[in-house]
Amino acid sequence: MKKIKELVMVLLPFALLMLAQPVDADTTKTAKTTNSKTVSKSTKTKSKKDSVKIITTDQKNSYVILNKNTYFVDSNNKKTKSLAKKESGYRIYYARYSGSIIYYGTKSKKWLPSSSVRGTVWYREDNNNMMILSTDSKGVLSYQLYNPVNAVQLRVKRNSYVYNDQGLLNKGTVITLKKGQKVTGYALKTVNGTQFYITDQGWVKAKNLEKIPVSNKTVKKTKKK
Repeated sequence: MKKIKELVMVLLPFALLMLAQPVDADTTKTAKTTNSKTVSKSTKTKSKKDSVKIITTDQKNSYVILNKNTYFVDSNNKKTKSLAKKESGYRIYYARYSGSIIYYGTKSKKWLPSSSVRGTVWYREDNNNMMILSTDSKGVLSYQLYNPVNAVQLRVKRNSYVYNDQGLLNKGTVITLKKGQKVTGYALKTVNGTQFYITDQGWVKAKNLEKIPVSNKTVKKTKKK
């Protein structure tokens, strides 16, 4: 059992950061974050250049709140003198992993371990799939990969707030979508009895969105000369 857990923790960062295969939109993968002691020998032997990959996030949807007082670390994972206080919120611009630890970066590239925060981080993969990383107050990290092929086009029926994956407004940075705005919907989820669409703009209440009818117009063929 111990070996299985260690294997999961070694493979998790690779599954999350660009190496995962596409899954159905309603599939969620979950695993607890851990520390560098669980990293296998094969991972440790990799060079720093190979073991660290920085990804630019979709920052408008990437926001986290500190579960506890935590010092930022630099790009070499060394603790800095800058303290992120409990319940303070940060917009996330980057994500990276080092060993088995996933870090979230601010605009100035100050890094926080994902296990110390709660919230969601979004980024688009090379194949255009949308990846969403979510961490709860207990340090449990889950990820969802959405295929744009299965997406639907939606229109905002009334001015609407954007929520996080817990059905709450992001502290300090509330985003509002305007009536008539078009968004892309990936999946429907129910949180605390309320149905939400997971869209490219974030979590939006399903009752505030409507599907855009698919046009049946046919393209007229041009006559060959």
